[in-house]
Amino acid sequence: MSKGEMWCVEMNGRWERDLGACVVVSAKDAFEAYSEARRLYPEHGERCKSGHVYPVAHIEIDWDSGRTLVKRLRVRIPIKPLTPTPIKNRTEEK
Repeated sequence: MSKGEMWCVEMNGRWERDLGACVVVSAKDAFEAYSEARRLYPEHGERCKSGHVYPVAHIEIDWDSGRTLVKRLRVRIPIKPLTPTPIKNRTEEK
């Protein structure tokens, strides 16, 4: 595996009764993560109707029960700082 961020790939089944799969892989971007998940689990990829790929901030695994907790990484768009614009005096315009 390549070094990079942790990504979670959710693959949903064709019908509601089908169980999907959630695979956490290390990849550089979302496309590479999806390709790696399809390579590791081709049986889920072929039956996949829809899915999601998102970066992961934190993962916890409960080895006794087999459950996992995956926390998504929020990608925030930086906001440009506000710059003051000069306001024209209304009396000067008339």
